[in-house]
Amino acid sequence: MYCPNCGKEIPEDSEFCLSCGTAIASPQPQSVNRTASFQPPVPDYGIPATASGVVNPVKKSFKPRYKLLIGIIAACAVIISLVCITIWAVSTRDNYALASQESYYSNEPFVPYNGAFSSFDYIASLKAFDPFSDYGVSATYGDVINKYLNSPKWNYRVKSSTTVYVDVSGTMKDTDGTMIDISITYVLSPYEGKSSGDYLRLEPYSMEIGGTKAYDSISTDAFITDMFDAYDRGYTSMASYYNNNTGSFM
Repeated sequence: MYCPNCGKEIPEDSEFCLSCGTAIASPQPQSVNRTASFQPPVPDYGIPATASGVVNPVKKSFKPRYKLLIGIIAACAVIISLVCITIWAVSTRDNYALASQESYYSNEPFVPYNGAFSSFDYIASLKAFDPFSDYGVSATYGDVINKYLNSPKWNYRVKSSTTVYVDVSGTMKDTDGTMIDISITYVLSPYEGKSSGDYLRLEPYSMEIGGTKAYDSISTDAFITDMFDAYDRGYTSMASYYNNNTGSFM
């Protein structure tokens, strides 16, 4: 250390200068207040703290996302249900057209009988036959023909010992309001798919409209299917049925 008066170097802790005799004042240590509480700095995480430094937790409003997910699932379920109902309604309406021709050949047996084909009541069997019962339509040929043909006439013709034609004729209103003549022919024959002579097979054969326009078995089948569809859907006439669906009569 150095003397503050003459500037000479003097030993540490000297009380006076050896050169000039100036008294050297001893440095007073700084007092430290050790009783003061130490407050560590609070890191700033964007969360407010209290005056004492304790972090004050922030309560946030939280709406669980699962509620939104449940709402989406419920909405999808409603939409899927509506689509399924629409598909079912359309398929029910078109069920007969999809199964028309096949129904006459795949659903067996048709009409059981006692094997005495020559003495069988062909007309009564045809009137009582319900070809679309497997599709939920309990109407018979007699029900449908009597509803949509005016004054229907039933006759049969024996072609052979195993084949009989049944003719149904009458009048029907066309889509333009005019009355037209309609004749539908069915063919009846013993069906030996399971046991010989146990069942009678009934099939559409042909149809005439206006006495001149002839249709084959497939077109006849389609027209009969339309009549059963109209009957099941409550139409009062085939004219109204075609006007509301295809717009044309056959």
